[in-house]
Amino acid sequence: MTIINALLVIMKKAGLGIIDNLSFIFAAGMALGMAKRERAVTVLSSVIAFFVMYALINVLLVINGQILADNSIVIMF
Repeated sequence: MTIINALLVIMKKAGLGIIDNLSFIFAAGMALGMAKRERAVTVLSSVIAFFVMYALINVLLVINGQILADNSIVIMF
């Protein structure tokens, strides 16, 4: 592996780390921007609410049979 190739792999992984967590960053950023006081508490509560919402949506999709046990998605149409 060349130095340039290694550098490009590092840049790709860093970019994917941001893109994969963009919804999380958006939730925290919106809470931070809208808070007037106690910004840390507001951001923490928005992050907790985001994770709870994410877990509940996942459970509902599993119950409805749209996500299987091996995390594969069932195409309905």
